[in-house]
Amino acid sequence: FRRQTVLCCGCKCLAAMTVMWAVFVFVIVIVQVAVCQRVVVPKDREQVVRSGEEANLLCQSGQPLDNCQFDVPSGRSLNVRPDAVPRGGLGYFGEGFEKGQCGLHIQTVTEEWNGVYICTVTPKGSFDAYKANMSLIVAKAPNSPELTVSGGDGGMTDDYKEGDTIYATCRINQGRPAANISWYIGDERITEGLQMPVVEEYKTQGGLSSVQQNISRRLQYSDNGKQLKCVGEHPLLAVSGNTTVHQLNVLFGPKPLPDFEHFGLVEGEEGRISVVVPANPRPSFTWYINDEPYYEGDDEPTKKYHALRATESREKGRGYWESTLVIRVLAKEDVDQKYRVKAENKYGNQQYSVVISTNPEPKVLDLGVGTIFVIVLAVLLVLIVTSLLVFARARGRWCFSDNKSTTASESD
Repeated sequence: FRRQTVLCCGCKCLAAMTVMWAVFVFVIVIVQVAVCQRVVVPKDREQVVRSGEEANLLCQSGQPLDNCQFDVPSGRSLNVRPDAVPRGGLGYFGEGFEKGQCGLHIQTVTEEWNGVYICTVTPKGSFDAYKANMSLIVAKAPNSPELTVSGGDGGMTDDYKEGDTIYATCRINQGRPAANISWYIGDERITEGLQMPVVEEYKTQGGLSSVQQNISRRLQYSDNGKQLKCVGEHPLLAVSGNTTVHQLNVLFGPKPLPDFEHFGLVEGEEGRISVVVPANPRPSFTWYINDEPYYEGDDEPTKKYHALRATESREKGRGYWESTLVIRVLAKEDVDQKYRVKAENKYGNQQYSVVISTNPEPKVLDLGVGTIFVIVLAVLLVLIVTSLLVFARARGRWCFSDNKSTTASESD
């Protein structure tokens, strides 16, 4: 009985405490709501406008207003009212005091309007005033990006080896607001190896800012011939001056490739066999026919085979070299011979197999999306029908039910 009494008292105490907490939270919420209705909230805490444009700054209160005042960067205090006539390019902005809106309209923005604004409102029937800060940034074009690049050893050079790590710094000075920086290799945007940009603001120079960002990148052979680009993004930075580039010259040996195949050669006519190999600098090429070497540039008219001097590929561009073996008159036995070519520079070498044929190039069956969909659908239908037939046969359903009955009758 004593235990039940204690438990009952405990339950009552717990219930009472719960009610008290609920009332306390309710009171806090009510107070917060009441306060929030009086708090002034800027519509935009920061605006960026160009010199010569108009600007509208707005504070919103939860109650109708008696007074609206703006302290502007020049030190002036402006009292604005909906019923006041605009003067000197300044006037009220908003839907009226009854809707709790306190706003300032600036018809033509100049440098003097750049800075922090303090909006002060007095709700109707109140002695209290509420304030909010906002910024109006009058844009000023920054300087063009400055780009510095160093190699993995810290030296300043335009040549890098594959696998080297480069370190680059892009800096854009004297802009308002600070410019944004983007990095590209060729047309591909870089998102890795970036450090956080550092912004330096010079308050004594009208709030002008400079921004700097560093990047590191381990070079691949495919970066060769491309430009490392630092691109500035700013409302007043012209496209013609928003990019600074650094040309990348990546040194690497010839790369492994699958076998080369040449079809459609004609017996009795001249045959040309070409390979295109990535390498930098230009490699030397040696062709082998049944292990007999033919060196590029050896163009004696008495020889049946000769290798042309390699040239940069027109289709692939910088860092890709095309070497061609010429067969003056193609004979039937030439098709059966073994061809290979060796490419070599100071950074490595590779050998490639070449297969030739007088047959036309095999046609690759090009299936469209619609055709593939029809084939997949047909396969699914076949699988479904097959599954249903197996199920029906096992269960003696549909057309298989008669066979099962006949079998049962004969056994009787």
